[in-house]
Amino acid sequence: PRTFGFVSQVLGLPAPRLFLRQDVAGGLTHLRVFPLASLCGSTLLTGFQPLDLMFIAARHLADYRPEHYIRTLMPSNTELKTVLMASLRLANLVPGDAQIDQTAQEIRKYLQAPQLDAIGTLGRRFVQAGARTDVKKWLQGVEITACRAGFLVCNDLDTAARMIQALGATGPVDLPPKEKVKELVLFSVSEEYFRLRQALGIQIAIT
Repeated sequence: PRTFGFVSQVLGLPAPRLFLRQDVAGGLTHLRVFPLASLCGSTLLTGFQPLDLMFIAARHLADYRPEHYIRTLMPSNTELKTVLMASLRLANLVPGDAQIDQTAQEIRKYLQAPQLDAIGTLGRRFVQAGARTDVKKWLQGVEITACRAGFLVCNDLDTAARMIQALGATGPVDLPPKEKVKELVLFSVSEEYFRLRQALGIQIAIT
């Protein structure tokens, strides 16, 4: 729990409630509840070094960014694309079909007028910009962002690579572990990485 709280403060991300369950196997899981909460199973309670836990916590917490949280609910690119099309259908921006209309009607049950207006505004911007998107690449990009957050906090490539292998795929379109590690290697020598470390106050000063 201390590592979890520390990492959330370092990254400036929400610190959801954390439930520890020694009787449940597994690692960190996003619970589909509000207020936000995560479950930590018995797998993470022993056998991990501090750097391991820092990477795991940061990677997990990165998905609590509002624009990324939906992947914890729908890790499938097919599901996400259906929700996107249903949202555009709510704004009358795309023609419907049976599945899209059904999803749109289900979403509408939980939205108020201001939220529907916001969907319409964003939807029109999306259409005016060309209505081009690749949900698969978006999901892969979100996972890369989460892995970057983990590496940023633990600052150890060996740890990051080992944890990426150990944690496995996050969904059906996830990149292979080797591709994720390769991306982190490139990130580790980028100006962006050093600027982020400096912003967090954890850079190595060279004199």
